[in-house]
Amino acid sequence: MSDETKKETPGSEAGKPEGAADAGKHVDEGWKQEARRDKEKLAKEGARPRPAMPKPSFELLVVSLAMQARLAMGEFPNPVTRQQEVDLESAKHAIDLLGVLEEKTKGNLAEGEKKVLDDALYDLRMRYIAMSQV
Repeated sequence: MSDETKKETPGSEAGKPEGAADAGKHVDEGWKQEARRDKEKLAKEGARPRPAMPKPSFELLVVSLAMQARLAMGEFPNPVTRQQEVDLESAKHAIDLLGVLEEKTKGNLAEGEKKVLDDALYDLRMRYIAMSQV
């Protein structure tokens, strides 16, 4: 190919034909259009869209990991299988992750954040010990 055939335009990649770099944009635009259609369909059917996700925060991270541990300790049914399952290894892993957060954030947390973490760790560790001694 000669240099004249490899025409480059702003936004195109070197050595690719003009318009080749734009191919991905059509996929993205198609996805957006499909999402809009789905949203309109849900609105017409009277279905409510999923609520907004909560704002990310340290407390939410702690609560999420604590819920994973509690789920693994069988405190409530698995949302997928709808069965209460006990997996102490997974519970310990989630508790240990909270322990890592405690260690790595020592001295850098607001009082409320520290209380949420301390309370979650104490509660989960006590529950784990009680379950592992059965």
